[in-house]
Amino acid sequence: MIDDAAAAASPPPSLTLPAGGEETGSYRGWSVCKTIWFALMLAGCATPQPVYKPVPVDMPVSVPCAAPPVPPPDFALSHAAPRDDVFVKTRAALAELDERKAYEAALRARMDACF
Repeated sequence: MIDDAAAAASPPPSLTLPAGGEETGSYRGWSVCKTIWFALMLAGCATPQPVYKPVPVDMPVSVPCAAPPVPPPDFALSHAAPRDDVFVKTRAALAELDERKAYEAALRARMDACF
């Protein structure tokens, strides 16, 4: 039979010292380091992977305009001579107003055809 005093004096087998015979701080630190490393590795595997799903984006795409170009008209005031009197220049200016309105309407129609 084992004496109670002898059993209390010897440490249990799980607490025995490493092979060197002396307790070193690095031995205990290494086992703690391995335990922490293993726990971190398991925690890294437990995180869910990000889910990537496509999102439609409405982006305007440039398309070349197929409408024919509008040639500029020959304005009436550009034909008035500097020596013409005021009445001829006034009639040319009034006629040019109508020509410009028609030219602008043609330009707007071309832009509407493109957009």
